[in-house]
Amino acid sequence: MMLLLEKGLKPPYLLVSHSFGGAYIRSFASQYPISRQLTQTDFNECDQNPLPDVPVYFIMAGGFSSSEPPTIYNREKMFRINENIKMKRYLQLLYPLKYGKLFYSSSSSHFVQTDEPELVISCIKLAIIDFDKIQK
Repeated sequence: MMLLLEKGLKPPYLLVSHSFGGAYIRSFASQYPISRQLTQTDFNECDQNPLPDVPVYFIMAGGFSSSEPPTIYNREKMFRINENIKMKRYLQLLYPLKYGKLFYSSSSSHFVQTDEPELVISCIKLAIIDFDKIQK
């Protein structure tokens, strides 16, 4: 935060991340405690610090692809179970917020920004529109 201010960049900030970066901007948004060990504490920092009432958008990539050899379990089924667990967690984070949305892309891989850049751009535009609503 201080570095942004020192560079003359004043709030509000639009934070955009990919994958694990979401946990870092989540911590930043809840009073700037950039967490160094989120995976070791099972993301407790995110649970302990409530999000401010700002627009939050999650984009979930639901496209399954595996080039790994077969296993004794169904990889795609496990992937879907894991995705459902993550979706429930994301929705729990969104429930208390006035402006928040979850987008699910059934065909995108983990790299949504490459597979569907227009979806990412649309979410950024929606976040800006919703932020303007909050300011009014």
